[in-house]
Amino acid sequence: MGRSTRQQALLTRERILDTAERLFEKNGVSRTSLEDIAVAAGVTRGAIYGHFTSMCVLVSSTACCFSSSSCFFTSAMSQAT
Repeated sequence: MGRSTRQQALLTRERILDTAERLFEKNGVSRTSLEDIAVAAGVTRGAIYGHFTSMCVLVSSTACCFSSSSCFFTSAMSQAT
């Protein structure tokens, strides 16, 4: 299989973000692994790393991080250090 087109890559990125946000809201950031996100999004962990260099970057890229009063981003960052 060849490389994906730019449009396919953008759709995959959006699917990863949507899935991550849903799982973060459901399970919490600290109880959601990249493997959980990959399986639920139907991609590999490598595909996630192709779009996001780390879990912290993925967390900070999700909309739920900044719209929730419990701010997932702050919680994830404090647990990552």
